[in-house]
Amino acid sequence: MVNYLGSPVGYTNYFRGNRRSHLMGIIGGIVWCIGMSFSIMASGKARPAISYGLGQGAIVVAALWGIYLWHEFRNTPKGIHTLLNLMLLCYDVGLGLIIAAR
Repeated sequence: MVNYLGSPVGYTNYFRGNRRSHLMGIIGGIVWCIGMSFSIMASGKARPAISYGLGQGAIVVAALWGIYLWHEFRNTPKGIHTLLNLMLLCYDVGLGLIIAAR
């Protein structure tokens, strides 16, 4: 396992976090459970394909944050940003086709 700075760490370090780090993980799990519960409840009213598409929209949001907010690909070779934008476009089109399917 490698941390964000690139130096190796052991698996035991995973359990040595401070309370704030563990609390953030627990809060993240709670948010995920609430979102999953709403997705399951919505699938009964909005059809499974639409519910699935809305749930997968979170991936688009995460990708947008990683690419444009946190600049995770700032030191990549030329052309990578074009490929990332193309990937987002294709994902969105595919997701739209799934949602539109009856």
